[in-house]
Amino acid sequence: MPQLMPEPWFMTFIITWTILLTVVPMQIMALTFPYEPILQTEQDSSTQTWNWQWL
Repeated sequence: MPQLMPEPWFMTFIITWTILLTVVPMQIMALTFPYEPILQTEQDSSTQTWNWQWL
């Protein structure tokens, strides 16, 4: 029964999980937060009133 012999597949399993747990989260975090957040006070928050012509 080859499932009981860990030599052929165990190192592949360990290397695969090591790559997944170290490289992939760094790439995901680089894509998730590409820009610094803009503060609300830096934006122009003035709104213009709408002139209702028919009233």
